[in-house]
Amino acid sequence: MKENDRIRNCLHENLSGLSVSPEERKRMLESITEGDKMRRKFHISAALVAAIMLLCLTALAVGASVFDFFSDRDTRLENISDVKGDETQIESGELGNVLAKIDSAYFDGESLLIGFVIENANRFEAYIPTESDLEDARRVIDPIAVHPTNEAQRAILDAFSQAIEAGTPYGYKMAGVYASDHTLVNGVDLPPYSSMEDYDETGAYRAVREFESPLPEEIAKSDSANIEIKLYETCTVHYFDGTDIKTYDLDIREAGYVRAEILKSDSEKHSYEGKAQIEDITFNAKACLSPMQGTVTLYADKEIFELVTYTYEGYTWKDTAWQLMIFDENGREYRVMDGYSLSGENPFEVNIKGTGEIPSELHIYLLEAGKEPDTYDFWPIADQKYENAHIVLKLNKG
Repeated sequence: MKENDRIRNCLHENLSGLSVSPEERKRMLESITEGDKMRRKFHISAALVAAIMLLCLTALAVGASVFDFFSDRDTRLENISDVKGDETQIESGELGNVLAKIDSAYFDGESLLIGFVIENANRFEAYIPTESDLEDARRVIDPIAVHPTNEAQRAILDAFSQAIEAGTPYGYKMAGVYASDHTLVNGVDLPPYSSMEDYDETGAYRAVREFESPLPEEIAKSDSANIEIKLYETCTVHYFDGTDIKTYDLDIREAGYVRAEILKSDSEKHSYEGKAQIEDITFNAKACLSPMQGTVTLYADKEIFELVTYTYEGYTWKDTAWQLMIFDENGREYRVMDGYSLSGENPFEVNIKGTGEIPSELHIYLLEAGKEPDTYDFWPIADQKYENAHIVLKLNKG
């Protein structure tokens, strides 16, 4: 009963969290990245600059890998071996010695994740440009800010924010080494499916990139994944003249690459099967799961997965009336990775993110949406009886 309560509570917490579709995710990524940027830009209003400065730096044990650094946010990264990628040394006039390398990765033919670090990644200093410097400056509505990695940087951003509020001139120069948004894998340009990034207590930039599964066939069949990410060095001035915020680049140049060869892991995919009678519908379910990700396929003996037409305030759209909540035998949740299919066909299939381990059982809870716009929420079928509205899938052994 305690296990049912734990799953029930998790269901309640997640019922309102509708997944983003692949199309929506693509639009969001395009609007954020705008192609191959030579630097990461975070547009933020002046009122929020101070809030950014209050973000705490994440403590990190010396020598820990990028996967170790992010393992508290993604437990799949806990038990993955580190890799030794080529180290790239960059001699920068603004930054001094910069070291970049890939130190973490996982590749099994279906999933690919990489972690890289750039040490001594950026530097700020107060800077007042000359009139001639400002001839090529462009006016911006919001200042561009990055995460401060030490007290000196925080003080400069604080002074910039205070100058904007007071209407007094102030500027700063920001030098940095950044990684391209593009990742070449065996010569193929792969956009990341998702990413995590942060600075550690030393000021080093750390990032994890995960790529869409399944991988392109030529990569999936390869015994290794050769990774290459281009680096750029930039130096940019941000200046508030008392009225407008202006910015211009002092320097932008290619600074080298981070590279690594990732050998294919021998991690096997495991299969699961289960069957359940819920009300008057017979469901058969199958799953194929690795430590990183998997696929769940749900079959019904009736045509119940057709798309539902919704109309609200003059808008009409079609959407799936179903969602799945998936747990292992210990109540640990498996998240749907890329939304739900809008095909409306039987079977119903979703991709899920793994947990880094292989469970003995998967519990699939079926959630059905209300048919009216004002009831566009997901609730378990079978009269909301949680224990009766799910399918148990057992691991196939042998």
